[in-house]
Amino acid sequence: MEFTNLWSWWIAALLVTVGIATYSYFRNKKPISVKLKIVLITLRFLALGLLLFCLILKPAMVKEEEKRIRSNLLVLVDTSQSMAITDVPNNSSTIERLTAVQTSFLNPKNQIYSKLAERFDLQLYHFDSQCEGIDLEKNETGKLLQANGAFTDVGNALSTAINDWKGQPIAGVVLLTDGRNNTGGSPLDTVQFLNAPIYPIGVGNPVAPKDVKLVKIEAPPVAYVDHLVPVNVTLNSNGYDGEKI
Repeated sequence: MEFTNLWSWWIAALLVTVGIATYSYFRNKKPISVKLKIVLITLRFLALGLLLFCLILKPAMVKEEEKRIRSNLLVLVDTSQSMAITDVPNNSSTIERLTAVQTSFLNPKNQIYSKLAERFDLQLYHFDSQCEGIDLEKNETGKLLQANGAFTDVGNALSTAINDWKGQPIAGVVLLTDGRNNTGGSPLDTVQFLNAPIYPIGVGNPVAPKDVKLVKIEAPPVAYVDHLVPVNVTLNSNGYDGEKI
């Protein structure tokens, strides 16, 4: 119980109470016994005292309740085409990057998932150029996810997921990706405006696979039969240093 109006006039209130009770006593002209007089005066004092107590001190019942609110942990899974690349973890059999993520982070029976779920409310998303939520009740362990996105926009995925839970406690964002961001702005530019810690987890071999990209072809608009035509081809390659393509 708390008193919302504690002040130093309680002495004056007490004197007023005594005066009112005494006046009401002497006002009664009917003869009564001494014991009854004492009882009546006492009851009047108590009634008036209680009334003044409520008027002056304004007692209020305060109930405090502690409630722990679980924080949300956002888990973002890259489903762009590069997540279909197979790697060889620990010199064992090959496995697609997305499959590795599904096995480890989207399976409620997995130890990693279960431990995170004990502490946080997990909010799952998959992304490429767009970002959407994952409902494990309809898509158990994310089996329906396909690594077929043509582009990867990490910055958009982060901002979309965090904005979905704006105003609610966010423990952080776990970002599962191979890091091949190829559209949108720089993720670093986006992160600095997001009020949540980001925990990136790299998926796949850190060494980029061999790849050849056709950048540009330049050739004359007209060519004649049995004449050589100069053609300039520009390629970008990775992993072919010192080799002929």
